Amino acid sequence: MNTPALLLGAAILFWGWHSGHWAIAVGCALAFEAARFVPRRWEFTSDRLNRISDFSAVLAALAGVWLYFTLGNPQAIVQFFIWLPIVFLPLALSQAYGTHEDIEIGVIFRSLRRARRRTPMRFNMGYAYFALWIIAASAANRRDASFEAGLIVLAAWALWQARPRSRPLAVWLVLVPLAGGIGYAGQVALHDLQLWIEGNAPEWLRGEGGANTNPYRADTDIGAIGELKQSERIVLRVRPEAKLERPLLLHRASYDTYTGLRWLAANAAFAPVAQAGSAGTWPLKEQPGEVQAVQKLAIIEQSGHVNPVLSLPSGSIRIEGLAASEMKRNALGAVQVEHRPGYVPYGVSFVPGAAVAAAPSPADVAVPRREAEILNEIAGALRLKGMDARAALAAVEGYFAENFTYSTYQPRTAAGQGNATAIADFLQRTRSGHCEYFATATVLLLRSAGIPARYATGFSVQEWSELERAYVARERHAHSWTRAWVDGAWRDVDTTPATWELAEAKQAPWWSRAADLWSWLRLRFFELQPREGETPLAWFALGAAALAWTAWRLFGKPARAKREARASIAAPADSPGRDSAFYRVESHLVERGWQRARNETPREWLARIGPYAGQLRERGELAALLAFHYRLRFDPAGLTLAERDQFSARVDDWLKRVTCKP
Repeated sequence: MNTPALLLGAAILFWGWHSGHWAIAVGCALAFEAARFVPRRWEFTSDRLNRISDFSAVLAALAGVWLYFTLGNPQAIVQFFIWLPIVFLPLALSQAYGTHEDIEIGVIFRSLRRARRRTPMRFNMGYAYFALWIIAASAANRRDASFEAGLIVLAAWALWQARPRSRPLAVWLVLVPLAGGIGYAGQVALHDLQLWIEGNAPEWLRGEGGANTNPYRADTDIGAIGELKQSERIVLRVRPEAKLERPLLLHRASYDTYTGLRWLAANAAFAPVAQAGSAGTWPLKEQPGEVQAVQKLAIIEQSGHVNPVLSLPSGSIRIEGLAASEMKRNALGAVQVEHRPGYVPYGVSFVPGAAVAAAPSPADVAVPRREAEILNEIAGALRLKGMDARAALAAVEGYFAENFTYSTYQPRTAAGQGNATAIADFLQRTRSGHCEYFATATVLLLRSAGIPARYATGFSVQEWSELERAYVARERHAHSWTRAWVDGAWRDVDTTPATWELAEAKQAPWWSRAADLWSWLRLRFFELQPREGETPLAWFALGAAALAWTAWRLFGKPARAKREARASIAAPADSPGRDSAFYRVESHLVERGWQRARNETPREWLARIGPYAGQLRERGELAALLAFHYRLRFDPAGLTLAERDQFSARVDDWLKRVTCKP
């Protein structure tokens, strides 16, 4: 490695600091820095280096596939870059402890290995490997100023040797902090730009769509013009004890404050939930007396974010088999867990009916001033005020079922003209919209009649998959509905027309079946992984096979290839000159580690290995022997018998006197 002493070790420790993998970082740093003090070196031929590089490339591909199947994007990409230096650790150590200060560029780029070059291009991978550790540390960035400070120090350290000696040192000392400050300001500006794009771009640019739930705020598409489109990506698998007779609503979060375009959870402080006696069991309320009423679901969620909000049916009393380090629940019924991105499997015991949430507060009957007039008018027409809560619910459900339709497309509306709002325009004029319109209008209409109500979000489970042998929920199954306070409990009320799922299913692309198959394969791969407390016998066997293959790949096949090469050199053939004595010279050099490539002529081969094989003694005699060889191989007249004897004797004499230092 051509980096300054301790620089590469410092970069590795910098990675360990930001990634949290201190044990790995310390071991790697010691391994590389020790190479400066260990005198012994190993001879790695180009063929063996090629195999080590190929193994690293295969390892990188397998790591990428494994991360994608277990974590999904974008976390798989981030983790891939974090571990990329470890993947190429064998190749970097081969150079650090090898006899050569540099390696052929074809070792890295397989496409260049067959290129015919008299002098192959070579490079030292020290600084390239240093940069790889910095990139990996940036992927694991702690998101504070310490990363930029460390980066500036490491960059200045690396540039110290390359500084122009003709310039004053003071200029260099000023320019380095200035460049670092400009870089820091640029990354802050890019971060602010990203936040602005995420806040102002359409939903499809934000990536997760309905699969990502914020328990504090729900941004809606109320008032948005054009087609509402959702992804076909499967985010939930649900296996109930019996077939569903009607769509099952899985609740994620509820909100009590409406601001016009979004709902907020203004009165929803989170409180921790303690595990029960057995690991992975989290009680949400006391076991009801009627044990027969308890039902169970097995759920597998797929989250692209840390700390996901769980999807739970109303009346959930216990969560089982959930390997989370922490759980918390807010007063509105949202349950959030501390869990890495990827698949989140768990079981739920629930009693259908009432939801587990705090009693109503004044916020649950508040009506926005701008919608109050139209809401009071409709409530009066339906005679909701003073009506029994159950009767009021029936009247509201009938009102929406008879007078409204479902639509994912919203034309230009009268919202914003005068005192008109998107919800007022929906109730008065268009009478068509998606679930967010129906849920919001239902909440506000019930509140205007004095019935506490909340806006709820989650998923509607109703699609059965023969491939999965389970019910699946896609991103487009993300749904909004109402929770109303009836008979002293929160009840789910869904006024969205039942045709909404069919309307959105028509937007499914032609390739959705292939995507479903790929999603199923990812799930099967996840299920092969051992759970906590299980012995991963299959993975041990796979790892042992991989290690055996690696050992054979690195140390077995090259030796066999060398023996075959010597045999092919020594074996004469029928073509003229194949019994040339020069092949004994070539066999001697091959034994010293300097094998001739298939596409090299002997003259090109000797020109290539000369500068790197030490000083080839008797090089003038070697050139004469090569001339004899070319005459024997390609001159139609060939060599006379006397010349052949002379050629063989000179080869024997050269082999006695020559020493080829590897």
